[in-house]
Amino acid sequence: AVHAKALVAANDADDVIKVISGKIEEISLPEQVDIIISEPMGYMLLNERMLETFLHAKKFLKPNGKMFPSRGDLHIAPFTDEALYMEQFNKVNFWQQEYFHGVNLANLRAPAMEEYFRQPVVDTFDISICSAKSQRHVIDFQTADETELHRIEIPLEFHMLTSGTVHGLAFWFDVAFIGSNTTVWLSTAPTQPLTHWYQVRCMLSKPIFAKQGQLLTGRVLMVANEKQSYDLTIECRIEGTSTMSSNTLDLKNPYFRYTGVQPAPPPGNLTSSPSEDYWQQVDLQGARQAVNLVNGVIVDGLGHVSLDSTTNILQAQQPNIHQGSIPATGLRREKAAAAVAAAQAAAAAAGGTTNGSAISAAAAASSTANISIPPSSSATSLPFNQLIGGAISPSLLNTAGGSAAAARQQPLIAAAAASSTNQQQTTAGSGTAAHQQAYPIIGDYAMLENLRNISSPPSS
Repeated sequence: AVHAKALVAANDADDVIKVISGKIEEISLPEQVDIIISEPMGYMLLNERMLETFLHAKKFLKPNGKMFPSRGDLHIAPFTDEALYMEQFNKVNFWQQEYFHGVNLANLRAPAMEEYFRQPVVDTFDISICSAKSQRHVIDFQTADETELHRIEIPLEFHMLTSGTVHGLAFWFDVAFIGSNTTVWLSTAPTQPLTHWYQVRCMLSKPIFAKQGQLLTGRVLMVANEKQSYDLTIECRIEGTSTMSSNTLDLKNPYFRYTGVQPAPPPGNLTSSPSEDYWQQVDLQGARQAVNLVNGVIVDGLGHVSLDSTTNILQAQQPNIHQGSIPATGLRREKAAAAVAAAQAAAAAAGGTTNGSAISAAAAASSTANISIPPSSSATSLPFNQLIGGAISPSLLNTAGGSAAAARQQPLIAAAAASSTNQQQTTAGSGTAAHQQAYPIIGDYAMLENLRNISSPPSS
């Protein structure tokens, strides 16, 4: 309060803000207030009993005034966690020693077991450990009286969603700030970002087994004590059977178990391969994002082909793909230009400037090389591998008219062949630049045709 007064004075707000120091039960105010704002929640909502003081402050509230928070919901659900149960159980092993530096500790094993299980466990967990829908106990701060919090009894009724061992009850809370026009919620649920309240789990002294569809009943009894906390009793039973278990816990003596590690879901809940699920998500993401440059043709994730090869969107990107991918081994533009220059030089040497057929062959070879050579990627390039999830991808084939040899050749093979002999130049020149299909074949048929091209050497 002293620092608050200094801060008010330093900001010339003395005429607006009045700081009154003291316990809410002992102070008096010159007038009634419109709004009461506080942070009275302890872990499991009720620990530290600050809510009683918050409700006591309503004596200063005007009729129809606002309480922030306005309401608290305590959620309770049965849970299964074999690892947590064994962790608590194994702590007792220390007290089984009969010769600990000459001291027999065995007679303290039973009290130690009771004490460990009397500790509420404060940590966080995966929501899937809850074997039934949570039950909600509502406290309306606008209407509740502080005396109602001295003894709280909550009847329980859970319809089991899964079969398994019930090791105890899990607790968390939500609080609502109900304004004139809107309501804002603060949640400590395990599905929400972690808060300093965490979640709380109370262990049964003996776990019980429940089947899916069975009715789990019981109660939670909270009795206020002199330690500004509660003595907590939980009871669970399987309806229609004699199976039941209970425990009494000291809410003031928790076991803070949180380690900062993201809690893992319980084992045995996977119904599909996590590896396959991951790569399926990668493929779907690639299909949505969607633009891949393959052999100078833009192909989106839906298999649509665009003839506009001027935009090389993915040329500078290096996508992260898994290690089964094969990087591109095709010729780059510079090597393609060198191949074309070599073809033109060979044509000039063969017929000079008067040999029209050689010049035409060289020009055709240049056109074929410029069309067939991918600017920076091929069917085995990184972008295309990203599109299909990293498998060895099919080439885009140019299957058109012309000679059989030209139709069977890979684009890069046709360009390279143009630089060797005049006969190969003529073959490339009579190739398929003018007759190529407007839409290259993509898919399984292209893969089969590509494999045939690789296995069959081009004809001379």
